[in-house]
Amino acid sequence: MTFIRAAIVLILYMIAYAFIVFASLADGHGTFLFAATLIAWPLYAVGFMLLPLANRTTPSNIAIICVILYYIATAVLVTIEQSGEGNFQGTINFAKEQPYVFVFGVIWFLGMQLMFWSLLNRSRNRTEDLV
Repeated sequence: MTFIRAAIVLILYMIAYAFIVFASLADGHGTFLFAATLIAWPLYAVGFMLLPLANRTTPSNIAIICVILYYIATAVLVTIEQSGEGNFQGTINFAKEQPYVFVFGVIWFLGMQLMFWSLLNRSRNRTEDLV
């Protein structure tokens, strides 16, 4: 994967995810669950953009560290956001009222995580095969 391809994939993912965030906000009657993940987004973007260099140890390790920090920051931000008064109940109500948007958002988020780890594994295996 080249830097250009990684950037295009990241931009397309971000456009679709931004649509999910706006759809989930539902004029103030939705959930901030998906929006909370955007604050830590630069960590994920750095990790994803290092995938073309993942056949070397240092960029690969930096990518893994960035994505793990993204997961930690996202967990903290989502926990803080959902612990606010009525926010968790608002998320549950939104999931009941708009299940397609909610499920699509979760699947889209998890799918991109799966794509990152599979591309990282593929890049690292390519190096091991060359040695």
